[in-house]
Amino acid sequence: MPGSKMSIAGINTIINTIVADEVKNSVEFLSKYKELTDGVTNYVKETLKNHRRILFDGNGYSQEWVIESQKRGLLNLPTTMDAIKYMCSEKNINLFSRHNIFTKEELKAREDIAIDDYCKKLVIEIRTMISMVNTLYLPAVTTYMNELSSLTKNLLEISKMKDMPIFNDNILTKLIELYSETLKANEDLSNELKEIENMPNSYEKGNKIKNQILDKMKKLRTCVDSMEIITAKKYWPVPTYADLLFSENIPLK
Repeated sequence: MPGSKMSIAGINTIINTIVADEVKNSVEFLSKYKELTDGVTNYVKETLKNHRRILFDGNGYSQEWVIESQKRGLLNLPTTMDAIKYMCSEKNINLFSRHNIFTKEELKAREDIAIDDYCKKLVIEIRTMISMVNTLYLPAVTTYMNELSSLTKNLLEISKMKDMPIFNDNILTKLIELYSETLKANEDLSNELKEIENMPNSYEKGNKIKNQILDKMKKLRTCVDSMEIITAKKYWPVPTYADLLFSENIPLK
């Protein structure tokens, strides 16, 4: 299933090649039999015997299938970098070569382009993420914390004069903690970005993004999401999930 911005040409090329290969195999298998019925029966039996392990009638989106697929010896390729390296596997090179679709060199070129494209898109996402944190979320939370600080100070003074229980603003305390965590996470991601921008090898860059940077992006996202929950709506600089889901008219700022 291609992503929304992907061309279906590459996917269709792969699917059509696989179908053509299976049609070729079935014709070769059936040609050995004088009676078509016998040939089809045996072909179905042989196919089920060889490929029964891929049949699963449970929830294919669940962790259950991830565990079950491992037991069956099936590939689990959760990221782009995990999948790309199989483009030039010997099995795939042989498949495309025998149908005169792609040569080994042509597949390698497509693998290199796919990795380079992956890296460029992720770098854009990382830069955007850092920029949004610096220019939108941290300033918004700073403004809200400033208001809470003033409120806390005033209430503490009132509690002293009126002999009331000491006021404690848990929201401000939590925001300060999350603000610090966000600053640290954003700095870590910025340092990683500087490092990968100087890496000449796209394959190494892609693996570093997959193995290290995606986790740091997730960490930063978690920090910002946590601040959003306890920041007053009027200070939050972008539409919230509630706005996107339930508001008919989101004001443009």
